[in-house]
Amino acid sequence: RDLHSFPTRRSSDLVALGYALLEFARAVRPLWFDELFTFQIARLPDLGLIFRAIPADGNPPLYYLLARLSFRLLGETTFAVRFPSILAFTAALVATYFFVRRRCGPVFGMFAMLALSCTNMCTNYGSEARPYALLAGFTGLTMLSWQAATEAKRHRVLPLIGMALGIAGAIASHHYGLIHVGVPLTFGEAVRLLKRRRFDAPLYIAGVAGLSMLGVTLPFAMATRRVMLTYVKSSASFWAKPTIADLSSYGLFMCVWILLVFLALLYLTHAAASNLSVEPEQSADEEVGPPAHETAAALGLALLIPIMIGFTWLTTGYYMDRYAISASIGIAI
Repeated sequence: RDLHSFPTRRSSDLVALGYALLEFARAVRPLWFDELFTFQIARLPDLGLIFRAIPADGNPPLYYLLARLSFRLLGETTFAVRFPSILAFTAALVATYFFVRRRCGPVFGMFAMLALSCTNMCTNYGSEARPYALLAGFTGLTMLSWQAATEAKRHRVLPLIGMALGIAGAIASHHYGLIHVGVPLTFGEAVRLLKRRRFDAPLYIAGVAGLSMLGVTLPFAMATRRVMLTYVKSSASFWAKPTIADLSSYGLFMCVWILLVFLALLYLTHAAASNLSVEPEQSADEEVGPPAHETAAALGLALLIPIMIGFTWLTTGYYMDRYAISASIGIAI
């Protein structure tokens, strides 16, 4: 059977469910250094104290607020403080699957989801009590909503709302959230504008609506710069300064064995089809391959690693591989 008729919807559900169950089991492990900050800030007695403590930890307020809600529902445990990340990265997996499936069929979508779920980046931060999984989840929502909004000719309200929420959520999750959603949207819309030769005003309005979250997060970013990043930038010996060698972190964002299995399956499937003289069915109005603007957006995501290295070199002087976590989505796509 060819790749487009292979029954994989149930398989993709099992992959997402299996990932979530695995992370549920791993979420009871002891908290490590950075996670302790999230735990202690989220359990402060009132929001005023939380907002005063956040700048020293260097992130916008969303994850702390979600962890606080999780504490209310599940108690003050290691599982509860990690629960928002588990849900967020599971959402990133599902968004990646549907993004690819929309153009290339369910088998390609399943392998994209597997390629994301098996990366070291996913394993390390998919259930960590830090905002990186949340950032990936909102980036996935932005990509999927943008894809639907650029395709739909009518009834675009829900995709545009999803895009605005995805942009706002990414910005509220991490101070680099704007880059994570801005780079792929800029790449994709630049190509789309060249093809269309006209502006898409409703889509741009949705983007501006999402950007309004900067009004909430910028004061926290400026406070973080005062209490921490100014000292990092001026340090001559800070250990996490960005360098060209950080490009080697691409190995953490991809899963080589999934790629090899996929290529082997692709070869065997086409070899079998050739022997049987079977041509894949394709409707007359079906577009061959993904649209160029979607490929450009995925490429923009995959290039987040050098983009983040360059950006942090020019600004904060502080780079960690997880700052580019959404690159794993672009690589998977």
